[in-house]
Amino acid sequence: MVFRGVQQAVKRLSDFLNVAATYVTFLLIVGMIAVITLQVIMRVFFTAGSWTEELARYLLVWSSFTAATIGFKRKAHIAVTFVVSALPRRVAAIVRAAAYVLAIVFFVVGIVYGVRLSSYQIFQVSPALGLPMRYVYLVIPASCAVGTVHVLCHLLEEMGSYAEGKR
Repeated sequence: MVFRGVQQAVKRLSDFLNVAATYVTFLLIVGMIAVITLQVIMRVFFTAGSWTEELARYLLVWSSFTAATIGFKRKAHIAVTFVVSALPRRVAAIVRAAAYVLAIVFFVVGIVYGVRLSSYQIFQVSPALGLPMRYVYLVIPASCAVGTVHVLCHLLEEMGSYAEGKR
């Protein structure tokens, strides 16, 4: 009973974070398109500011990381499934669970080192925008934290479906 409650809570959090990441990614991409369009117009008719190129680059980085979390939620990243499909049911479930655990370890390392990297950039500012670089680098631990929640949700689903005999 407790496991089911934890599983449902993690799933709700994962679903909420996925919806938020979808909207954020959409806004980042729309912003990037607007900035690039402005840069082209400014370059043709006036003098293009260097800030547009820098802002477009940072928006691309943030949208890439937030979109990657959406891919983890949807299980849309590349995977070698034919090997796992050929394994017996119990072994396949163990292999999938081990892959999820390894992904969580990867994300936790990303969180730790991403926070460390962001803290190293506390006094550095971007050349054109004057934006503190820690905000640019904060996407690493933020996206790793969201990815951890998504992969934990998948791991709990895997464990729950195996316990119920569905896998």
